[in-house]
Amino acid sequence: QYGKTFTEKDVDGKVFVADFFFTSCDAICPMMSTQLSRVQEAMGNEDRYRILSYSLDPENDSVPVLRSFARKFGARDSIWYLMTGDKKTIYKLGREGYMQSVLKDSNDVINHSPRFVLVDENRMIRGFYNGLDSLEVDMLINDMSYLIYKKQ
Repeated sequence: QYGKTFTEKDVDGKVFVADFFFTSCDAICPMMSTQLSRVQEAMGNEDRYRILSYSLDPENDSVPVLRSFARKFGARDSIWYLMTGDKKTIYKLGREGYMQSVLKDSNDVINHSPRFVLVDENRMIRGFYNGLDSLEVDMLINDMSYLIYKKQ
């Protein structure tokens, strides 16, 4: 949402949650983003985590559009990154990197999983959570806290 290149180095040593969305989605994306706002609020000022939201509609989700969406859901600049990029790369990352169902059907309708993916500081997937279910998001928050504070 800032027009800057995001790389793996930006999450080195961090626990993070990844999800896939698009700003014009009026079905599950607003609820998922509201739940991510809850995650951000619950984690407070902790600096050892990030939220990575990948747009599945890079043709329409420009930097200004993502910035506006980020403001709408209260995304903190250094914590929650809403990203766009090459569509094929993002879809491949979703399917192969995060094991998410992401596709665009023959009618150009974007379909994606409502799952959040929790990744530890060593880039190992630690869990999948239904981003539409408050109880599962509570479990995500607890699991994130455990991963962050387990070494203290």
